[in-house]
Amino acid sequence: MADLLMDELTIMNHYLNTLNESLFAFKKLLNTSYKIKVARKDKAYEINLVFLKRNFTHLFGIEKLLDFRLFDAIPDFYNRLIAGDKFSDYIKEKMVKSKYFKSIINRLYSIIDLRGNFYNDKDNKHYKFVCKEYGNYTSINYDFIIKSVYDRDTYYYFLRRDTNAKYEKQYVLVSLFIENEKDYTRSQSYMTLLEKVEIDRMSHQETIIFKRNS
Repeated sequence: MADLLMDELTIMNHYLNTLNESLFAFKKLLNTSYKIKVARKDKAYEINLVFLKRNFTHLFGIEKLLDFRLFDAIPDFYNRLIAGDKFSDYIKEKMVKSKYFKSIINRLYSIIDLRGNFYNDKDNKHYKFVCKEYGNYTSINYDFIIKSVYDRDTYYYFLRRDTNAKYEKQYVLVSLFIENEKDYTRSQSYMTLLEKVEIDRMSHQETIIFKRNS
């Protein structure tokens, strides 16, 4: 019994460490944007990808924790979760004790790995960049998918135009996960990546990650 309890404690600690790491990664993403230029059939598209707090609960899959409903009752749930006080510690402990937490762990890994993925995938190229033309195995409402193979896993990032933004080329990340069974880019229009720039939204410093040779 003692060994079993120790194993459970080890798992809970791993979950808690992963949750904290993903929260730290997401906090950095909130201050980051990506300017991405892609093209298909001589038509160019510009995507200004930003990360928003309002997408937090869905990106982390918190609504999938069916036995954890605190986020429904707490105003400004994200800021309370990262407050670093006893109550935020209590919330995180309740989350990782959910029997459904294992089902969202790959989402957390995807958030943790996003920046490294964007920098390092295939020498700063993505395996596939597609725009939606037909329905394809998912109910996610998206305009573009980035598919990357990073550290032997296949990552999908779903982007959708932000209709609330004044800037029509602004897109937000609406879903992401690691998946090896379905190809969500199947039957979609493949696009050529022309440029990828990381922008620090605080300092406005731009870093060119990839630029296709003309």
